[in-house]
Amino acid sequence: GDAKAMCFGDNSQGYTCFYLFKIPDSQARGGARQLCISLTNHAPQALLSSFNSLTRHFMDIAAAIKARAEAIFEKERSPPTGPFQGPGG
Repeated sequence: GDAKAMCFGDNSQGYTCFYLFKIPDSQARGGARQLCISLTNHAPQALLSSFNSLTRHFMDIAAAIKARAEAIFEKERSPPTGPFQGPGG
């Protein structure tokens, strides 16, 4: 997939772990939007020692966001329903 998890940082600015992923978006260029979930901390050992667990939680959150985005995307792509059929209908 297109998802990525990574950590970076330094002692003066702190450390960040993030999870980058894409969701479908009919309003975005190319039909997809990139989102990022991140966590910043000044204790690198705390972030690095929990990186796998943190990534799994990020993936769960991303999956929920993506599922909702896909439902909206499909709704936007489906033809309108109802009594109004447009011109000539």
